[in-house]
Amino acid sequence: MCRYFKCHTNMSDPFISFQEKIEVPHLDKLYLYACQYDRSVYHPSLFDQYGIIYAESIHRAVNKRQAEYLAGRYCARVALKELGVKVLDIPTGQHRNPIWPKGVVGSITHTVDKAYAAVGYCTQFNCIGVDYEQIVTPKVANNIKAMIVNDKEHSLLIHSEFDFETALTIVFSAKESLFKALYPCVGQYFDFSAAEIITISKKEQRFELRLCQSLNKQLVMGSCFGGWFQVKAANVLTVIG
Repeated sequence: MCRYFKCHTNMSDPFISFQEKIEVPHLDKLYLYACQYDRSVYHPSLFDQYGIIYAESIHRAVNKRQAEYLAGRYCARVALKELGVKVLDIPTGQHRNPIWPKGVVGSITHTVDKAYAAVGYCTQFNCIGVDYEQIVTPKVANNIKAMIVNDKEHSLLIHSEFDFETALTIVFSAKESLFKALYPCVGQYFDFSAAEIITISKKEQRFELRLCQSLNKQLVMGSCFGGWFQVKAANVLTVIG
């Protein structure tokens, strides 16, 4: 079971009210941090307050995008510091992907009020992906299921220990985590059909995905990737590492 350690609570800080470290079973060398933020009080001056570079790439972005960027970079910096890596900046790539320090892999995700960042050394992890989603409604699940899963996956979800909406959200999030993990190695987009879910364990909070097509010479069809998930308060968090 995932254990939460509240590292910092600051009721006087209107933007980031708290942050926490999340320990992921079987991935003890992975550092995962989360924070809760309030985008309604965001202002560009907060970048200076938190000592994070106000990237030129987001100067023209709407406040919502700037707020989530700040919260995500804040979590990433905290996670990197815990890892033993101090950086002033985490640049953004051509496709809005974080550019991590040499020797480090990582991933960032955010919602309207939460941000997560996971990092680890390349010597420990080939790739890392993290994603956080709100569990879809029955109507949304029915509308998107054909895009997310094939017939075999659909059957697995129906017979899982979760209701269909929760199971589909886990798979959706797991595939998003897989994309974030593999994109730095692949360098191009691939859709949900590129991988299929083959196991979901409610007891162990684990899942496994298998590639249905080759993405490059190293990431070939049949390659498998294990991950961890947590279902909490109508949301799903997934991690691949």
